[in-house]
Amino acid sequence: MLERLGAGDMVLNNTMRNNLWDFVSDPSKYLKENVISNIETSSGKSIVNNIQMDFNLPNVTNSEQFLYELKNNPKVEQVIQEMTLGQVNGRGKLRKYTIS
Repeated sequence: MLERLGAGDMVLNNTMRNNLWDFVSDPSKYLKENVISNIETSSGKSIVNNIQMDFNLPNVTNSEQFLYELKNNPKVEQVIQEMTLGQVNGRGKLRKYTIS
């Protein structure tokens, strides 16, 4: 079937469509089979990355209290989990706003 394509439209080939379907159907399984397995080297050892980040938080006046809240406030942990693992598991990025 022929379809008129507009500017910015894209067409997926069969492999791309299957990958998308597999990911949407079971994101955790897809990531384990296609992403995590590619991180392992041929010897079976995992690659370890050392990631260092700097955060500029100009409104934080008490860094010790801020760090304490990050570590001990369960709501902070829930929001961070929802922003990372929640999206990996197929939940929407706006769900973080439902945590109260």
